[in-house]
Amino acid sequence: LPTDYRLVGLPGGGTALVGNLVNGTNASDWQAYWDNGAESNYFVPYDGGQTFTFSTGRAFWLVRKGDWNINTSVPSATLDSAGNALVPLHTGWNIITNPFAQAVPWTAVQSVNGQATREPIHGFSGSQGFQTSGTLEPYRGYYFYNVDGIATLKVPYAATSGVLKQPDTLAAGSW
Repeated sequence: LPTDYRLVGLPGGGTALVGNLVNGTNASDWQAYWDNGAESNYFVPYDGGQTFTFSTGRAFWLVRKGDWNINTSVPSATLDSAGNALVPLHTGWNIITNPFAQAVPWTAVQSVNGQATREPIHGFSGSQGFQTSGTLEPYRGYYFYNVDGIATLKVPYAATSGVLKQPDTLAAGSW
Protein backbone atom coordinates (compact mmCIF):
# COMPACT_ATOMS: atom_id res chain seq x y z
CA LEU A 1 0.00 0.00 0.00
CA PRO A 2 1.20 3.56 -0.59
CA THR A 3 0.86 4.23 3.15
CA ASP A 4 3.51 1.56 3.84
CA TYR A 5 6.26 3.61 2.17
CA ARG A 6 8.64 5.67 4.28
CA LEU A 7 11.20 8.33 3.50
CA VAL A 8 14.39 7.13 5.19
CA GLY A 9 17.97 8.28 5.59
CA LEU A 10 20.98 7.68 7.80
CA PRO A 11 22.94 10.33 9.68
CA GLY A 12 26.62 10.58 8.92
CA GLY A 13 28.81 10.45 5.88
CA GLY A 14 28.57 6.76 5.11
CA THR A 15 28.93 4.87 1.88
CA ALA A 16 26.63 1.89 2.51
CA LEU A 17 24.37 0.73 -0.29
CA VAL A 18 20.68 0.46 0.60
CA GLY A 19 20.72 -3.21 -0.42
CA ASN A 20 23.44 -3.98 2.14
CA LEU A 21 21.31 -2.61 4.99
CA VAL A 22 17.94 -4.15 4.16
CA ASN A 23 17.42 -7.87 4.72
CA GLY A 24 15.62 -9.98 2.15
CA THR A 25 15.36 -9.81 -1.61
CA ASN A 26 14.86 -6.59 -3.55
CA ALA A 27 11.48 -6.39 -5.34
CA SER A 28 9.94 -9.19 -3.27
CA ASP A 29 10.80 -8.32 0.37
CA TRP A 30 11.58 -4.63 -0.11
CA GLN A 31 11.88 -1.88 -2.71
CA ALA A 32 13.70 1.45 -2.63
CA TYR A 33 13.37 4.49 -4.90
CA TRP A 34 15.36 7.66 -5.42
CA ASP A 35 13.79 10.86 -6.77
CA ASN A 36 15.92 12.41 -9.52
CA GLY A 37 14.04 15.74 -9.46
CA ALA A 38 12.80 15.48 -13.06
CA GLU A 39 9.27 16.61 -13.98
CA SER A 40 8.38 13.11 -15.18
CA ASN A 41 9.83 9.64 -14.65
CA TYR A 42 11.34 10.95 -11.42
CA PHE A 43 11.17 7.73 -9.38
CA VAL A 44 14.28 5.65 -10.00
CA PRO A 45 13.92 2.06 -8.69
CA TYR A 46 16.76 0.44 -6.77
CA ASP A 47 19.34 -1.06 -9.12
CA GLY A 48 22.27 -1.72 -6.77
CA GLY A 49 24.23 1.23 -8.20
CA GLN A 50 26.01 4.08 -6.42
CA THR A 51 22.90 6.28 -6.64
CA PHE A 52 21.54 4.14 -3.80
CA THR A 53 24.30 4.90 -1.31
CA PHE A 54 23.41 6.33 2.10
CA SER A 55 25.78 9.29 1.87
CA THR A 56 25.70 12.71 3.54
CA GLY A 57 22.11 13.94 3.51
CA ARG A 58 20.80 11.41 0.95
CA ALA A 59 17.43 9.75 1.60
CA PHE A 60 15.18 7.30 -0.23
CA TRP A 61 11.68 5.94 -0.42
CA LEU A 62 11.59 2.47 1.15
CA VAL A 63 8.87 -0.13 1.54
CA ARG A 64 9.57 -3.47 3.15
CA LYS A 65 7.81 -6.45 4.62
CA GLY A 66 8.12 -6.18 8.40
CA ASP A 67 10.25 -3.88 10.51
CA TRP A 68 13.56 -2.45 9.39
CA ASN A 69 16.30 -2.47 12.03
CA ILE A 70 19.82 -1.19 11.54
CA ASN A 71 22.79 -1.56 13.83
CA THR A 72 25.91 -0.29 12.11
CA SER A 73 28.72 2.21 12.47
CA VAL A 74 28.68 5.23 10.19
CA PRO A 75 31.42 7.87 10.00
CA SER A 76 30.45 11.42 10.91
CA ALA A 77 29.47 13.77 8.13
CA THR A 78 32.42 15.90 7.06
CA LEU A 79 32.11 19.56 8.07
CA ASP A 80 33.28 22.60 6.15
CA SER A 81 35.35 25.33 7.85
CA ALA A 82 32.15 26.99 9.13
CA GLY A 83 30.89 23.79 10.80
CA ASN A 84 28.31 22.79 8.17
CA ALA A 85 27.69 19.42 6.57
CA LEU A 86 27.20 19.86 2.82
CA VAL A 87 24.29 17.93 1.29
CA PRO A 88 24.53 17.60 -2.53
CA LEU A 89 21.38 18.72 -4.38
CA HIS A 90 19.95 18.72 -7.89
CA THR A 91 17.40 21.15 -9.33
CA GLY A 92 13.79 20.42 -8.44
CA TRP A 93 12.58 18.07 -5.72
CA ASN A 94 15.24 16.38 -3.56
CA ILE A 95 14.85 13.75 -0.85
CA ILE A 96 17.20 14.80 1.94
CA THR A 97 17.93 13.62 5.45
CA ASN A 98 19.60 15.00 8.53
CA PRO A 99 23.36 14.32 8.35
CA PHE A 100 23.55 14.38 12.17
CA ALA A 101 22.18 12.05 14.83
CA GLN A 102 20.46 14.99 16.60
CA ALA A 103 17.52 17.05 15.34
CA VAL A 104 18.26 20.30 13.46
CA PRO A 105 15.66 23.09 13.26
CA TRP A 106 14.84 23.99 9.65
CA THR A 107 15.15 27.66 10.63
CA ALA A 108 18.86 27.04 11.40
CA VAL A 109 19.33 25.54 7.92
CA GLN A 110 17.50 28.49 6.39
CA SER A 111 19.70 30.91 8.35
CA VAL A 112 22.98 29.59 6.90
CA ASN A 113 21.60 29.11 3.36
CA GLY A 114 19.61 32.33 3.00
CA GLN A 115 17.01 32.90 0.29
CA ALA A 116 17.80 29.57 -1.42
CA THR A 117 15.98 27.73 1.38
CA ARG A 118 12.81 29.79 1.55
CA GLU A 119 10.88 26.62 0.68
CA PRO A 120 9.78 24.38 3.59
CA ILE A 121 10.62 20.71 3.98
CA HIS A 122 7.94 18.04 3.75
CA GLY A 123 7.95 14.73 5.63
CA PHE A 124 5.79 11.72 4.83
CA SER A 125 4.04 9.86 7.62
CA GLY A 126 2.24 7.04 5.85
CA SER A 127 -1.48 7.29 6.48
CA GLN A 128 -1.30 11.05 7.16
CA GLY A 129 0.54 11.75 3.90
CA PHE A 130 2.86 14.73 3.43
CA GLN A 131 3.22 17.35 6.11
CA THR A 132 5.41 20.43 6.41
CA SER A 133 8.09 19.99 9.06
CA GLY A 134 10.01 22.54 11.09
CA THR A 135 12.76 20.08 12.03
CA LEU A 136 15.17 17.72 10.28
CA GLU A 137 14.96 14.58 12.39
CA PRO A 138 17.61 11.87 12.07
CA TYR A 139 16.71 8.67 10.15
CA ARG A 140 13.82 10.36 8.32
CA GLY A 141 13.74 11.67 4.79
CA TYR A 142 12.20 14.95 3.67
CA TYR A 143 11.30 16.51 0.37
CA PHE A 144 12.94 19.86 -0.32
CA TYR A 145 12.18 21.85 -3.48
CA ASN A 146 15.44 23.35 -4.74
CA VAL A 147 13.82 26.21 -6.61
CA ASP A 148 17.11 28.12 -7.07
CA GLY A 149 19.16 25.13 -8.21
CA ILE A 150 21.83 25.43 -5.52
CA ALA A 151 24.51 22.70 -5.64
CA THR A 152 24.69 22.04 -1.89
CA LEU A 153 22.57 22.55 1.18
CA LYS A 154 24.48 23.62 4.30
CA VAL A 155 23.29 21.95 7.52
CA PRO A 156 24.88 23.58 10.58
CA TYR A 157 26.24 21.20 13.21
CA ALA A 158 26.02 23.93 15.86
CA ALA A 159 22.21 23.80 15.54
CA THR A 160 22.22 20.29 17.09
CA SER A 161 23.62 21.61 20.40
CA GLY A 162 25.96 18.65 20.25
CA VAL A 163 29.66 18.25 20.72
CA LEU A 164 31.34 16.79 17.67
CA LYS A 165 33.72 13.90 18.14
CA GLN A 166 35.87 12.78 15.23
CA PRO A 167 35.41 10.10 14.09
CA ASP A 168 31.87 9.60 15.35
CA THR A 169 29.80 6.47 14.96
CA LEU A 170 26.17 5.75 15.57
CA ALA A 171 23.98 2.78 16.14
CA ALA A 172 21.14 3.51 13.76
CA GLY A 173 17.54 3.30 14.86
CA SER A 174 14.71 1.17 13.66
CA TRP A 175 11.59 1.77 11.67
